[in-house]
Amino acid sequence: MNLRMLGDQIAVKPDSVESVTTGGLIVIDTSDKPRRGVVVASGPGVYADDGSFTKQTIQAGDVVAYAAGTGVEIDFDGTKLLIIKEEHVIGNFVGATFLPSLRVKM
Repeated sequence: MNLRMLGDQIAVKPDSVESVTTGGLIVIDTSDKPRRGVVVASGPGVYADDGSFTKQTIQAGDVVAYAAGTGVEIDFDGTKLLIIKEEHVIGNFVGATFLPSLRVKM
């Protein structure tokens, strides 16, 4: 099954927001700090009121930072994804290779 996003929506596989202490306790980060993840799918873009088309700048495979508390969580083929609008993306880590936990099959 494939995931095809519409408009300016993107599907992000979030980086884990929990860590495990040396004692084995799981600590979940609930702060309002920006989150990061890898884009699994992105929509084509949106039409403005004047009829012009704005193409999506974020593409599948990009590693992005996004505002905490945004989007809708879904379960897609056993993978938890977050659906957000491109406007909630704070930045794109160009050439990022530091998130091995975020590798996904596309």
